[in-house]
Amino acid sequence: MENTKIAILYICTGQYTVFWEEFYKSFQEHFLPNCRKEYYVFTDKDDLCEKENVHLTHIDHLDWPYNTLLRFEFFLKVKTELEKSDYIYFFNANMKCNKVIFEQEFLPDIAKGEKLVAAIHPLYVNVRSRHCPFERDERSLAYVPYTSESKYIMGSLSGGEKEAYLSLILELAFNVQKDLQNGFIAKVHDESHLNAYVTKHSEYQVKYLSPSYIYPMELRPAYQAYILMLDKKLYFDVYKFKKCKKKSLLIRAINKIIRYLHEDLEYIVFLPNR
Repeated sequence: MENTKIAILYICTGQYTVFWEEFYKSFQEHFLPNCRKEYYVFTDKDDLCEKENVHLTHIDHLDWPYNTLLRFEFFLKVKTELEKSDYIYFFNANMKCNKVIFEQEFLPDIAKGEKLVAAIHPLYVNVRSRHCPFERDERSLAYVPYTSESKYIMGSLSGGEKEAYLSLILELAFNVQKDLQNGFIAKVHDESHLNAYVTKHSEYQVKYLSPSYIYPMELRPAYQAYILMLDKKLYFDVYKFKKCKKKSLLIRAINKIIRYLHEDLEYIVFLPNR
């Protein structure tokens, strides 16, 4: 495995640059220790790092949600370099590798037909597909119908075999731009497009990782923490950053109940091509 080349995609602009040093250190020490790792970092901080295996690409810091929504377009800036890798992975800025993760548990099993890798969203592990936040508006290229029984994956981690993941990047960069041209932003931005892609492309067998690989520290769920998602609120004002107001727990609970009732009704009356 020592000649296996892993391309790691990473976006950090504005206040998100605070996570970089811990991310790099932890992944260098613990993530796929028998592979060669090359980091492709998209940032507005041109002096972020001078490591030999870190390649910086300048992007401007954009208002929320465009830095996350346009990630696939950013990745195309280094398409030629990515073609030289064996596997490509994207990780959210606030991730920290908490234990040694070996190749057999994380890379797709080519012998089994696996091409892509994704992680089950920790908030939707045991939630019915119709209650997961797929994009349900047919105007979007991220659309997933209520009748689709799919696992809901988190956008914070995705990857896979080079050619399969490059195909994903190309299609989703196009889909996001097409939605924007039509005046539409998907419900959960890039995550919506990622879920739609995995749902629609059955030719790509997916290796589904447990939520242990996207462990949200602020929730303290009852499973092991392999890759931590650091609590961004401890580093900066997330709500100010996103220019949105924090909703109370009561309001969020009420909205969740209303949404579930609405989704059940939508599911019951759903007719294809309605």
